[in-house]
Amino acid sequence: MTILGKFKKRKDRQKLVKVRSPGPQFKRRRVNSQQHRLESLPMSPIEQHLEHHNQEQTTDSIEISYRAAKEMEAEVNDLTANESKSATLWAIASALQGSRRVMDAHADLEERLHPLRHMTRKLGEIVFRASKRDDDSMKKRYALVNALNKVQRRPDSFRVKCSNWEEVKQHLSSSFEFAEEESENDGAAANNPLTESAGTIATSLEQRLQDLRVDYREKGLASIQKWKQVVNFGFLDTEKSELAAALDRDDEALDRKLAEAEREYEQATKKKHMDEFEERFLQKEREEEAKKRASSLMRDLTPDESSLVRGVMYGNGPPTEILAESETDTVQRQSIQTLRPGEWLGDEVIHYFYLMLARRDEEMCRNDPSRKRSHFFKSFFITKILNEGHANEAINGTYEYKNVKRWSKKVPGKDIFNLDKIIFPINQGGMHWMCGVIHMQKKRIQIYDSMGSGGHKYLQCLFKYVQDEHKDKKKCPMPDIDDWELVGTTSDTPRQRNGFDCGVFTCMFADFVSKECPLVFSQEHITQCRERIVLAIMKGKAII
Repeated sequence: MTILGKFKKRKDRQKLVKVRSPGPQFKRRRVNSQQHRLESLPMSPIEQHLEHHNQEQTTDSIEISYRAAKEMEAEVNDLTANESKSATLWAIASALQGSRRVMDAHADLEERLHPLRHMTRKLGEIVFRASKRDDDSMKKRYALVNALNKVQRRPDSFRVKCSNWEEVKQHLSSSFEFAEEESENDGAAANNPLTESAGTIATSLEQRLQDLRVDYREKGLASIQKWKQVVNFGFLDTEKSELAAALDRDDEALDRKLAEAEREYEQATKKKHMDEFEERFLQKEREEEAKKRASSLMRDLTPDESSLVRGVMYGNGPPTEILAESETDTVQRQSIQTLRPGEWLGDEVIHYFYLMLARRDEEMCRNDPSRKRSHFFKSFFITKILNEGHANEAINGTYEYKNVKRWSKKVPGKDIFNLDKIIFPINQGGMHWMCGVIHMQKKRIQIYDSMGSGGHKYLQCLFKYVQDEHKDKKKCPMPDIDDWELVGTTSDTPRQRNGFDCGVFTCMFADFVSKECPLVFSQEHITQCRERIVLAIMKGKAII
């Protein structure tokens, strides 16, 4: 057969077989051909959620609240100011995806965090129920990210340039429905009795405070005048002179004490400045060391390592073939190949990578005896403690300590209060991964979420767990309960800009936090991060 004939035959074969595009949003296709047939593969939870969500959103545009629209306008104005008065539609959509304030406004977080809502809670009673509202908020975030991805996939997204919000709004009108100002501000304020009640109470309290100030000032002046009259009338001249001498002695003693106090204050101020300078110097050294550790984590793979990673990620073999195995966990070929770009990670890969982090932490503690151990739980920890997926709806989502009471027996020393950190993945509603960390020595509980949610129900749940664990193991209430700090996702936490990389971010959060490294990675490094996870699994140890 000639070369031209082979080329024509290859083109005909390519037309016959339809190859799916990468990413969690693709649809499984069956090819109507007797020669080539692609069997349907099981869809991951995030793919099922996005498939159902995309079917619902094929015709309807996403509703954008007035507050979210204002945040989008501010983000666009910032971007166009930095991009010489104009920016492409693709760049604007990318900036909106990475904006925390836009995501939070779209998820309606201000209503959940409104102080009047907290005033209505019953004091002393804590029931942790997995709220459907949290899942709805996460769905809104994914819906907005996917809608902006569709805008980026438009053929003209790189050509169209916008210089102001009105132009951007016009281009987004086909995918988004923007609310008017009255629906957010005027209507809500007019129909909200709580707002009117709060304003009336504040005005009343301010008036009462002013009246009290006037009353006390008048009474004080009258009292001073009265005592002046009594003193001038009741004392003789000799008594007045003795009293004056005593007052002079008291003044001299007070002057001496004041001078001594000033000297002590100057010495304390100097010492404080020296301590602050020394602390800043040490902090700078610690930051430099942390950056060096972070750079070692993000190093380029060697040629041999790259060859190993590529062979595992794209090699052929039985899907159920076990490629990595430990005492308690295994990883199959079909699971490790979800680390290809555009795939959604399941719990098998995430749990095994956390096991590799635990091995690395154990080795680091052997090399440095002064270092405290960290412990890594699996995602079942949150599932158990919150009764997630329970058949009884009355129990489903409620906090129950006894379900995880025995988990601390696997902790080194069987005492979590001697650990440095407890790190574990959290799966929210079967559609999103985030990382939770209990800093035992720093008395801080923190959530790391690449979608930017606060994770408030998980923070309260973990704080209750620490208290119950102390009461059960130490046989007394936790004494320093007021010293603990609950921290949601901070503004400098790296953010994902698609609907399938949350599992990779969850692995990287645990990797960097366990080594006390700053989170210096971003969405642009995720392909490299996927390769690092494969390398750690195949070598049986995370990169040090």
